[in-house]
Amino acid sequence: MSIKRVFNIFKRYSPVWNVEKNKDILVLDGEGSEYLIPCFSNYDFFIIDSRNIIYLRCLLEAIFLGISFNFDKIKHLYYMRMIAKINPKLIITFTDNSSFFWEIDKSIHNRISFLTVQNGNHYLGSLDYLEEGFDHLFLEGDSPFYSNLACISQYDADYYLNNGLNVKKYYTIGSLKLSKYISNHVKKPKKIDLCIVANSINDRPANIKVWELILKYMELHDVTVCIAIKSSSDSRNQPLYDFFQETNAIFAKNANFSSQYLSDISEVTVGFASTLLRQTFSRGNKIYPLNFASNLFDLPYKYLGETLRPSYSQFESHLNHLLVQSNKEYNDQNSDLMKYLDVYNPRISPELMLEKVITDLIK
Repeated sequence: MSIKRVFNIFKRYSPVWNVEKNKDILVLDGEGSEYLIPCFSNYDFFIIDSRNIIYLRCLLEAIFLGISFNFDKIKHLYYMRMIAKINPKLIITFTDNSSFFWEIDKSIHNRISFLTVQNGNHYLGSLDYLEEGFDHLFLEGDSPFYSNLACISQYDADYYLNNGLNVKKYYTIGSLKLSKYISNHVKKPKKIDLCIVANSINDRPANIKVWELILKYMELHDVTVCIAIKSSSDSRNQPLYDFFQETNAIFAKNANFSSQYLSDISEVTVGFASTLLRQTFSRGNKIYPLNFASNLFDLPYKYLGETLRPSYSQFESHLNHLLVQSNKEYNDQNSDLMKYLDVYNPRISPELMLEKVITDLIK
C-alpha cells in the first residue's frame, strides 16, 4: 500500500497534532465510551476518537518508524505510538469483537494492564451456513485474546473457555449497558400478556417463522401483546407491521430501556437470538426463546430444556403453560440458570462492579 493511499484513507478525519500525555486510563475507541466513563472514579483518562480524529504526529512517526507501506503494520505502530505517549496504567475497550484490539492486547498486556468489556452476546463457529446478516453476532478473525475480560456472566466465561478462547482472567459484572436500569430497578406488576422482541432486520426466514407462530396464537387466543421495536428503519420494521396490522398488538418504538421495561411488565417475552431474553430472564421474568436459524444460536437457551423450533401445537402448549404458571414456580424452577446466564444485582450495579475491577487493575 502506498503512502498516498494511507493519507487518502485518513483524509476524512479531523487532524489533531498529538495525543494527551500521562493519563491513568486510555480508552481505545470512542464507541461505547459513554458506558465506561462513569466507572473511572477520579482517574484521568484519554479517549482515542478513532472514528473522527487522526493524530498526525503519531501517524507520521508510525510511517517513518515502520519503514513499510503495509497498512496493517502502520496502523499497529500508530496505536503503539499513541499508547507510548499517553503512558496509561490501564488500557480499556468496549469493542470486544475487534481482532485488531486483540492483537494490541497480546502485544502489550505484559507491560500495561488491558481490559476488554463485553458489550453483547457473541457466538463462535463457522459462518458458512448462516443466512446473510448474522456476521455481526460472531467473533471473527484470528483467535480472540483477552488478558482481562469483564464479561456478562459465568455462562459467557465458560462458553469462551470451553471453545478454546485465550482468556487469561475474567470478571463477571453483568451488562454495562443496563447499569442505570438495573440500579433503579423495582419489580413491576404484569400488565401485558406477551412482549414480542423485534430484531434489527425482521424479514429473515428465521424471524418470519416466529411471527407466524405468534400471529396464529393471537388469532386463537384473547391475549394482549406489545411489540418492542428495535430498528429505527421503517423499511426494516415493515414486515412486522404487515404481519400484525389487523391485530390488537401495540407497537412500541425503541427508546432508552423501552424493551427492558416492556418485558418487565409482560407475563412472557418471546424472541429470537436476543441478549434481552437473557437479561429479563435474570430479573425473574418468563421467556420463550425460539430459533429457526442455525443451531449455533441454540445456546444459551437450550439450557431451558424446551424445543427452540416448535410446531404450532408445541408452541401453543408451552406458551399456554407459561402464561398460567406462577412467577414463584417459574423462579424456583429456574433460579440457578437465571444467575448463570446474567449477573443481576440492583444493589451492586455493573458500573460499580466494573469500577472495582478498574481500580484493582490500576493498582
